[in-house]
Amino acid sequence: MLLTSTSYGYSNVFEIDTIKPEVVNELESFMITVSVSTDRVFYLNSKEIEADSLIELVQVEIDKIGDKEHTTLIIKTDKSVPIEDVVKVMDAANKLEIKAILATDPNAD
Repeated sequence: MLLTSTSYGYSNVFEIDTIKPEVVNELESFMITVSVSTDRVFYLNSKEIEADSLIELVQVEIDKIGDKEHTTLIIKTDKSVPIEDVVKVMDAANKLEIKAILATDPNAD
């Protein structure tokens, strides 16, 4: 799995080979996932949402986690999704002052 992180103009790429299961479970408790389908439908933690409600709904999830400092927004999209949809999600993370990671599939065509 390849994870790309961008924060305030700096970009980092991390190659992750293996993580202990107990660490994964702890990390997942701080993760919020936003997916955008090829037909431009937005999903928050697998639940379909309106794109215009993204910031408010992500804030609700942050409040549920209760630890904004460690919360990370995982962005999952197909490479054919328009960049403006990806930017919309990244902008939401920036406005909410949380980390964002773009999860990609290195084996995709």
